[in-house]
Order: sequence, then C-alpha cells, then structure tokens
Amino acid sequence: MAIQNSLNQYLATQLPKQINKIMQKHINNEITPFIRDQYLKNFDERIKTTAQVVIIPSMETAIKDIVEKYCTSNLKNTTGETFKENFTSILSPAFDKSCQEMFNQLRQVFSPLLDDYQNQQLMMTQNLKSANLETQIISELLSVMKSLTELNAELNVTQTMTATQPTSSHDKTKTVKRVEEKIVVDPKTQITGLLEKKNYEASFELALQQRDLNLLNWIITAVEPEQIFPVDQPGLNNRLTLSLMQQLGSCMNTATDLKLDWLQFCLGSLDPNDESIVEHSKKVLKQLEENVSPYQAQFRSKVRILLHTCSKKML
Repeated sequence: MAIQNSLNQYLATQLPKQINKIMQKHINNEITPFIRDQYLKNFDERIKTTAQVVIIPSMETAIKDIVEKYCTSNLKNTTGETFKENFTSILSPAFDKSCQEMFNQLRQVFSPLLDDYQNQQLMMTQNLKSANLETQIISELLSVMKSLTELNAELNVTQTMTATQPTSSHDKTKTVKRVEEKIVVDPKTQITGLLEKKNYEASFELALQQRDLNLLNWIITAVEPEQIFPVDQPGLNNRLTLSLMQQLGSCMNTATDLKLDWLQFCLGSLDPNDESIVEHSKKVLKQLEENVSPYQAQFRSKVRILLHTCSKKML
C-alpha cells in the first residue's frame, strides 16, 4: 500500500514533467519547424498572389498616371523648348549653310553660262547696230552717188550750153547754187561717220544743232549713254550736256524709258555752276522737273531718282 502510494505520488509529480519534457522536445524539433515551414510557404504564396492580383496592377496604374501627367504637363513644355533651342542653334544654321552652299554651287555652274549668254547678246546687239549703221551708210552713199550723177549730168549740160552760147552771171549763180545744194551731205550721214570715229562731242553738237526730234531719238539709240558719259573720264562738255537735257526733256512722250536713262547720266555729269551755263542751268533743271513729273506713275523709281538729283543740282 505504501509502495502504491509512493508510486502514485511519484507519477503524480514526475509524470507531467516527463510528458511536458517529451512534448516540448517534439514541439521544438518537429511541430514548430513544420508549422513554420507550412506557414511561411502559405504566406509566400499569399504574398505572390496578392502582389500579382492587387499590388502590381495598382502600381502599374499609378505609374501610368504619373507618367501621363508628367508628359502632358512638364514634358510638353520641355520638348517644345528643347526643339526650339535645337532648331535655332543647330537646324536653322545648318539649313542656311546648306542653302548657301547649294546657291554657291548653282552660281558657279550658271554664272559662266549667264556671262556667255550676256556676251553673246551684247555681241548680237553690237552687230545689229553695226549692220543698221552700215545699211544707213550704204543708203546715204547711194543717195549721194545719185546726187553726184545728177550733178554731173547738169554740169555736162552747162558745159554744152556754155560752149554753144554765152551764159549770163545770173545763170551761173543759179547753177552754182544748185551744185551746192546737191553737194550738201545729210546730217545723219555726217553723225554716223563721227560716231564711227568715236568723236562723240562733235556728233552730238551736230545733232543738237539740227533741232530735229527724230534725229535726236535716232542718235540716243545708236550709242549707249555709258559711252558718252564714262565713269573714268569726262563726257560731253557742260554746254552740250545741258542742251541735250533740254531737248530730251521736251519730247518725253516717245522712248520715255530710254530718255530717263540718258537724263540720269546727263545729270550725273552736269556741273550747273560752270560759268558757261550757270545763267541757264537752274531754269533748264526746273523745266526738266516739270517735264518728267507726269511720268512718275509709269516709271516711279527712275523719275523719283531723277527729281531728287535735279533738286540737289539746283541747290
């Protein structure tokens, strides 16, 4: 009985301790690692699932919204400023340089062709003028030859009459006058010869003396104003220049454009204070202003320059 009581007492005190010890050992060594492994595994799977289903889509939406807002607000302004800066500093200079190089190449290619074309045109114009002059000279020479033939016939008649009957002094005077009239050379023929010899002052002196507008129109087409008023040497004297301006200004209704060019050359060469013309120069210039003013609408630029030059010359 005592043994049983001692055994019961021992079991009552030691058995729980042993059971607890054994249980603690199993919990620590087997149950706890198992539970931990299972819990972590399930937690990891739950985290992945949650991330895939909730977190990642939410983050994608949030990032997309942020990027869109940045692009629509800041990036638009930044892109525009960057493009403007690059266009101003890089694209525009590069384009200008390319265009300049292209035009330089075109100029190098076409400039000789244009020069050749202009030279050919100038040669054709000169040849045409020479041909016209030659035609006029031939025509005038034929007229002179015809006159000389008629004169020769009259002289033969006169000699015959003189041999057969006496001639009065009055008849001789009439014959001499007829001979002189036949011998007179046409002014245009004389001017043509003077122009060929480049005696421009004498040719214009003779043309202006005739006071013939048709002859004046002819001579300004037969020669260029640059030849009469060259830059590197004196042109016509002031007296002839003023007379030429006066006659050109009095007939502006024909060949107006050409006459405006000639008048500009005349004004550039004229010295209104020259003692040989100072008494008349301002009057002629004033009259010239009145004559060319009606043509401002048709030849605005040329007439304005001409009037301005006239005003300066009258100061």
